[in-house]
Amino acid sequence: MRLAFLSLCLLVALGPLAQTNGLSVPNERAVLLAVEGDQPSFVPPPAILPEAERTATFVVNYTGFSAEAQAAFQYAVDIWSTLITSDVPIVIDATWEDLPGNTLGSAGATGLWYNFGGAPFNNVLYPSPLADKLVGSDIDPGAADMVANFDSGTDWYFGLDGNAPLAQYDLVSVVLHEIGHGLGFAGTMYVGVDLNGYVLNGSLAHIYDEFVYTGDGAALLDLGNGTSELADALLGDNLYWAGIQGNAQSGDFSPKLYAPSGWEQGSSLSHFDEATYPAGSIHSLMTPAIGNGEVIHSPGPMALGVLEDIGWTVDYTALDGEVGVPGCDDAAACNYDPEATLNDGSCIYPVADEPCAECVSVWSMGATLEAGGSETFTFGGVGTIDEVEVEVTWTGEQDNSEWVSDVLVVLCDPDGDCVEWGGFDVSGGADPAGVAWPEDWETTLPGTYGVTLDLSGLDLSGLGTWTLTLFNGYS
Repeated sequence: MRLAFLSLCLLVALGPLAQTNGLSVPNERAVLLAVEGDQPSFVPPPAILPEAERTATFVVNYTGFSAEAQAAFQYAVDIWSTLITSDVPIVIDATWEDLPGNTLGSAGATGLWYNFGGAPFNNVLYPSPLADKLVGSDIDPGAADMVANFDSGTDWYFGLDGNAPLAQYDLVSVVLHEIGHGLGFAGTMYVGVDLNGYVLNGSLAHIYDEFVYTGDGAALLDLGNGTSELADALLGDNLYWAGIQGNAQSGDFSPKLYAPSGWEQGSSLSHFDEATYPAGSIHSLMTPAIGNGEVIHSPGPMALGVLEDIGWTVDYTALDGEVGVPGCDDAAACNYDPEATLNDGSCIYPVADEPCAECVSVWSMGATLEAGGSETFTFGGVGTIDEVEVEVTWTGEQDNSEWVSDVLVVLCDPDGDCVEWGGFDVSGGADPAGVAWPEDWETTLPGTYGVTLDLSGLDLSGLGTWTLTLFNGYS
């Protein structure tokens, strides 16, 4: 089925107005939900252009993100910056926090603007990043253009390669999805508690809402505000995108929107239909849910068509495949790949002048500790600890009741994962490392004692500040 009215203009274009207006009510946030069950699939990324050739710039303000989560976020940003065009940097406030239920992420524009210079239509709302693009300058300097939140309790896959295991959710896919909402892939109509349908801002419709029609050819905005007719349409599983560009990319049928019989705030209306575009579909990124192992590293042509219909300049040719070789192209990074021509955000840099990759770093630590006492040392580092070589210079006396093996060590990586070994009757509260001092350390005699311990199975790794705490493990 294809709607017969697609060639009609839905709005009347007016000359740009000098006045710029913004709403104090921010845009509603759309959400992406986790669904139970494995849905292994992979939609590959589009061409990622070299940074100098990208047509949009994003500035991300991170709160609570780890380094690996930021790398995944940056990879999603790099994909979008190749597909859309704007001369104005798009600022995102991104927060890593506990989200309710099975919500993986939520996002929305920070403001809705109308009647600004460069607005294609009068009395129509545009999300902040799109309004900036149309004006050619920042309408609200100093403020973010969109806010995005991601669940801190989810078992995420942070990799950029699309190899998400069945037990994890792919963060790149979720970030791509939420940025799509912030760019304007979101409606503002809803069903109220009185079971009538409403337009969030009354007579001012969101540009997205202008393109939503029923399968019978009725424009939702013609069904009235606060009416049962609008509610019936929003809940009728019969909503379609009527924009020319979205339809040009959708095949034989108009893009179907998600409109279940029960209103789902943040999901209904603002997504493609899940059943029509299941896991593995090139159009599945902007559906309302994602499963374990489902990887979608491209918005797909239909989503780009929707964005073009609302006012964005998009590049469909980039969807055809990779340009160059993604990887770390910075020779100063520890994981520099001389074959890489596109920086995919995976570069890892040395910390505090410590060496990269396979290395031996030596730290000397001295401590005189009373029974049960401790002293903590910190150092910068990057990589994974496979083994440690320990050399202890013991100054104990022969008649001392403390042994060399009473030394308790607690080692923590930059992510806060800690292990411990040694000690007699004192614990540092960390997980056991599964290694022990040699039996000949069970002595009070002074001397130099050395051992190499295998820590390769503990997955201690990271970039940043490591801590090592020495305890007198005899109380």
